[in-house]
Amino acid sequence: MKTFLIFLLISIVRGYDDDFDPIQFVAAAKDDPQEFNFTLSSGIATYDPYKLTQNVIDVQSEVDSLMSEIEDYLKHFDNATGPELVQIKSLADVLQKAQIDLAVVNDRISRVQGRFDNITTTIGGFTSQLRCYQHSGCNVPPSTTTLPPAPSYDCNSSSTNQVVTAANQIGQFRVPSRQHFGECNLTLTAQPSNGLYFNLNITNFAAYGSGSSLTIIPYGSGNSYNITGDQQINGINTQIVDIVPVGDLKFVIDYIALGVCDNYDCGGGNCTSEQGNKPTCNCGNCYTLDDQGKCTIHKPDACLSVTACSMYENGTCISTTYDCSYYCQCPGVPANCTTKKYCYPGDTTCPDDFRLTGFWNRIHV
Repeated sequence: MKTFLIFLLISIVRGYDDDFDPIQFVAAAKDDPQEFNFTLSSGIATYDPYKLTQNVIDVQSEVDSLMSEIEDYLKHFDNATGPELVQIKSLADVLQKAQIDLAVVNDRISRVQGRFDNITTTIGGFTSQLRCYQHSGCNVPPSTTTLPPAPSYDCNSSSTNQVVTAANQIGQFRVPSRQHFGECNLTLTAQPSNGLYFNLNITNFAAYGSGSSLTIIPYGSGNSYNITGDQQINGINTQIVDIVPVGDLKFVIDYIALGVCDNYDCGGGNCTSEQGNKPTCNCGNCYTLDDQGKCTIHKPDACLSVTACSMYENGTCISTTYDCSYYCQCPGVPANCTTKKYCYPGDTTCPDDFRLTGFWNRIHV
């Protein structure tokens, strides 16, 4: 219908004539494709309209996707909920606190600086006054004083020579104030000569003058101790200790005598003091000395090397634990006999001392 109207309009414009039949024209147009022939401008390129429409749709899709990403970024960097903003706010809080702390520190430094300036000013004033006093007549330097002569030590005092007789005995040489010593030695002696040693503790020591000295000499040891101040000297194991004071001195010497064998473990033996006042171990019958001089080596079973119990009779060797020796239990001999050292046919005696018996003498001569 629209086509018919268009052609009707064209026929009116062209003018109606007897040769033009619009109905025939329309009928002919219905059967054959109709084209409008016109020429596009040279600046416009031809393009498939369907493909162009698809391209437009694709571009629209890209634009929509880009807008979606832009919205996500806007949400991410939102000034109220973005994670970076939270971190920045936290950092800002830390910096603010640090700024406050720094202000407090600066304030304290300023106060310390003020105090230091005040002290410096005060010291400067004292220094000026001291300099003034130094060069004025009111400053009189102290005069050099000389000590009066020291009283002489009483060499006949009962405390000059002291003797100890037992372990854990204590004593003291006491000179609490300055006294003068000439040729007057002090001595510390142990009685008996062996079994004791000394520990000394020197306190309150002072020597007045370059010629004054105190020397401690363990007699016979070859050693000596020159005392220059308070000190401890342990393990002096000589019988006599000489204390040699010279000049003006004061001192206190405390001593204790200890037993050489105190807390000295000999193992299976007893400790005694011998030459040189050293601990020495005497082993019991069941032990012998090791390379350290202590009784730690147990003797073997005596019956391992004894044949006298069974050589002539069917006797039994018995080891003794108290002295690591042995005795024989022989046929016919009372069981409580512990002195028999051999078994012999017909001999049922129990000797008091087996070495006095005739058989023992016969087999050992």
